[in-house]
Amino acid sequence: MSGSNPFDDLAEEVAGGDRNDPAEAGSTTDAAGADDGRSAGGTASRDGGSDPGGSDGADAAPGADTVAGPTLENSSPPFPYSETEQKQMYVRGGLWDEFEDLGFDAELELRRTFDVRNVEQREIDTALVRLALERFSPDEIAAMVVRTRGFDPSDGE
Repeated sequence: MSGSNPFDDLAEEVAGGDRNDPAEAGSTTDAAGADDGRSAGGTASRDGGSDPGGSDGADAAPGADTVAGPTLENSSPPFPYSETEQKQMYVRGGLWDEFEDLGFDAELELRRTFDVRNVEQREIDTALVRLALERFSPDEIAAMVVRTRGFDPSDGE
């Protein structure tokens, strides 16, 4: 189990169901989806009722219930949880609060600007680490450590 997501098996159960479940043995659901309010000749409406004859689309707004393909709004993280590693950082409380606030503000920006509502913390964390790697040199990090200790980094050169 090293390095694997402890919840991977739950996703398989939800997606495929437990085929040996005795409670489902007496179920008489058809393949057309009778349990969710749809029948073979109709579609489920938003209020839970069904439209027995289907819909010709004349009274519905174009694209109201259909999604042509993946969009930013309905996309998911580009990497699974199992590919991540939990690491720890040691920082002062106030500084950590500012760091968390930055991630929270980024999540709000994703909602406001891009209508992304299903952002995962691992995505925010990965973006923050990537930005740090792209924007800061070892010299800049060393200079910040020296300043944090109360010294002028230019004195060492």
